[in-house]
Amino acid sequence: MATLVHLTPEKNASRMLRRGINVGRGIFCMPVLPHYYSTHQWVRELKRQGQRSIAAIYFQVPADEVVLVGHFGQPHQEVTVGAAIKAVMDSGDGLGFEIIVQRAIAADEILRIRRPSQVLGWRYSPTAKGRVPCGCSYCARGEANSRKRQDAYEPRDPRTYDELLHQLRTLDGAEPQTLPNDNARTRAMAHLLYEIGSRRAGRADDLAFLLKSKDPAVLEALAFTLGRYQGRTGREMLVRLCSHPADNVRRESAMSLLRRPGTAGMMLLEQFAGDPVIAEVVAEHGANP
Repeated sequence: MATLVHLTPEKNASRMLRRGINVGRGIFCMPVLPHYYSTHQWVRELKRQGQRSIAAIYFQVPADEVVLVGHFGQPHQEVTVGAAIKAVMDSGDGLGFEIIVQRAIAADEILRIRRPSQVLGWRYSPTAKGRVPCGCSYCARGEANSRKRQDAYEPRDPRTYDELLHQLRTLDGAEPQTLPNDNARTRAMAHLLYEIGSRRAGRADDLAFLLKSKDPAVLEALAFTLGRYQGRTGREMLVRLCSHPADNVRRESAMSLLRRPGTAGMMLLEQFAGDPVIAEVVAEHGANP
């Protein structure tokens, strides 16, 4: 048997101890290494998204079970748990590596839960120390206390809300060849949406025309922006986006619903309990539906 550790927001720990760990895309974890820092290196990166406290859940799986292993942001290999642990240890310090268990972890496989040091690990990437992180509205979206960094990176857009909305409509209706490439068009629309969301200006239904967009990146930005509106229209638009075929759109829509005060967002997500992407978001940011 091999011992692995999964990091999760502390509010989820007691529930996982009772019911086990069930996350849609797999259980992201690290082996228990001789170096405490390397074992728990993901703490600060997880806290960067606004989680105040992280818990470490230690569990055991058979050494011959097949898992995925690799450096984040790079292709992963399918190997046994034993081979995955060896790959992490052979890398040197193991920083940036992750193991993904492709099934749920039962409650009786969990050994213990601990609260690791909350200042362990790296942020952004293992080699990011000494480099100023990107402060654009896209890279900094959703991070705690990111407004100052965004303002330093790109001063506030001087355009009025109506001007921003007009530009958004123009880009949405533009032919792709009017900009150098579709990526430029997508980035421009995402920037406008994040700027609108940061101001909480206008009404959610001002953005309803974007629901017809065929660009998942634009719809992901729309879902994030709709999370800033508390009315019924924004809520209904997010529920509609939760049925979109693109994983990133459904994930951002579910997160925006869960950011709403109270339990309304959780109740709305109950109808999507069979969706593994949304189930993963719920498991990480709230209780299981």
